[in-house]
Amino acid sequence: HGMILSQAQRRFFVLSQGLLQWQKDDSKGSEVLGALRIGSTTSISLEEDLRIQTCDSQVILTCPEGGSLREWAEALRKEAEGPPAEEQVFAIHPSLSRFKDLNSSTCLDSEPSLLAWLLEGEDAPRGYTAATIALYANKIDTLIRAAIELQKSQPIVSEVTAPVKVFGDIHGQLRDLLLLFHFYGRPDDDEDEDGDDEPMSYVFNGDWVDRGRHQLEVMLLILSLKIMHPKQVWLNRGNHEDRQQNLRTTKIGSLGFDRACTDALGAEEGRRIFESFQSFFEWLPLAARIEQKVLVLHGGLGPGDWSLEDLLQVERPLVSKELHYTLEGVVYNILWSDPLMHRPENRRDPLKSFGVHDSPRDKHWQVMKNFGRDVTQRFCKTQGLELIIRSHQFTNTCKGYELMHDGYLLRVFSARNYMGTVPNDGGMLLIGYGEDSRGVVSLVVRPRSVERLTGANRGRQNAELPGSILSYEPYCPRKHLMQLIKPEQVRCFGWTHRDSDDFRSCSECGQDDIQVECYFACRGCGDYDICIDCAGRLSRGLQALPAFSPPSRLGDSQAGFSDSESGESHEVKRVSFDSSESMGQPAEVFAS
Repeated sequence: HGMILSQAQRRFFVLSQGLLQWQKDDSKGSEVLGALRIGSTTSISLEEDLRIQTCDSQVILTCPEGGSLREWAEALRKEAEGPPAEEQVFAIHPSLSRFKDLNSSTCLDSEPSLLAWLLEGEDAPRGYTAATIALYANKIDTLIRAAIELQKSQPIVSEVTAPVKVFGDIHGQLRDLLLLFHFYGRPDDDEDEDGDDEPMSYVFNGDWVDRGRHQLEVMLLILSLKIMHPKQVWLNRGNHEDRQQNLRTTKIGSLGFDRACTDALGAEEGRRIFESFQSFFEWLPLAARIEQKVLVLHGGLGPGDWSLEDLLQVERPLVSKELHYTLEGVVYNILWSDPLMHRPENRRDPLKSFGVHDSPRDKHWQVMKNFGRDVTQRFCKTQGLELIIRSHQFTNTCKGYELMHDGYLLRVFSARNYMGTVPNDGGMLLIGYGEDSRGVVSLVVRPRSVERLTGANRGRQNAELPGSILSYEPYCPRKHLMQLIKPEQVRCFGWTHRDSDDFRSCSECGQDDIQVECYFACRGCGDYDICIDCAGRLSRGLQALPAFSPPSRLGDSQAGFSDSESGESHEVKRVSFDSSESMGQPAEVFAS
């Protein structure tokens, strides 16, 4: 029994790596309801019951069946007196993937809060006094001012060298950004050991705020990365990096960035920091060009009757009220416009898939336009480009990326399970030079993703998945976070075909052919796969939670892209699109 806020409840408790967690029960996939970090300031007393006291929380444990709590008390004291966990700024927070990012337990906001931990680490002040809030606000303001000065020195169209990773919309879902770093590497983890290859670049393609639970934390992490790696990390403005859009998001009942700031820092300091961030948004670049061949922007091309030289002439700062008419609406369309999709119902009226059309999003300015594949192809030809990468949209069943417009347009969206309800994967793009079987060297675009959460009640899109699939990922014995792999299917002449060339067996129970159904694979180990049943047993016991351990370097995060790492690729002009997954699973190839 745990007594929390004077309410007696029966709960299943787990102590692992300095974190005391409680779940509703010990059943498979049971939701983690809360947790306490056990540290040097934790008070532990044992009399008739066991009392665990932190700076602002108290949990009382009793054994109604007459059991002994002495072993629990000794284990807790050992955790409290032991050496502190190694501090890693960008590490996965224990059990981070086990929470819905929009409705997480108070574990992530316990003292010290996640925001305080990002700003000050384990030495963060305890409690939210006025002095503490002012301290946090001043630190954030210092970061913002440093980032503004840095952005002022860089052009409105960033020139980026390969290899590069491109991230899409994040919308305050810090969990997904950390998971992508965990699986595919982060800026301070990508330095080549021999120093021979080019360093990995990073492009964050806007929409970091609004709607998600951890908007301020996402912004702090992105700003810090930019300041630490000014020539490797590149930022593009999205349509939500805008005052009017932030206020509108709050007005319609969602969590806008203005409210996220005041919720975290109070009314006075929150408004001050919100205004500081608006000054930063006004200096953000609008696009990034990779190796002169790939253009990354947040929204789209609009009418497409502009050039990169035109865009380079735009002067900043770009304030919110000027976006819709700057460069005759081009800037507004770069942030907002969408591509026209080729749909079966448009076969009788192909003009619906071509040309320039009014956007249904534009209800006021009559500036925003949707653009067809002919607009994309013409723009690429006139600007010497081979691919446009954009974000801004998602589809309910998307893999986090989508190739469109005959291979000239690629969409990436990084916030998985968007807004906590949509069953979409979180995607990221790896772009680097590779050599094909003919010896031709070209840019290769490899999509990578973190699988969506697949709980039993995720909707019709996941009705074909077995009910035993967990709502969170297990960890391997080496404390790597594992990922759900689903069988790939190819439909051909009405038949469903599954590729069976890649055979997998469970590393725990030995079951063969687990690739026929869903299974979990460890990208860190590379050779550790487990079936769904074994994953359930590992997750129930929480046997391998990481304790601020740094993500391992993976082959996918290295600077070079050798032909042996890639699977079947689809060549688009001189840029290849490789849709094979990193675990060797066949994936759908979008052919032109």
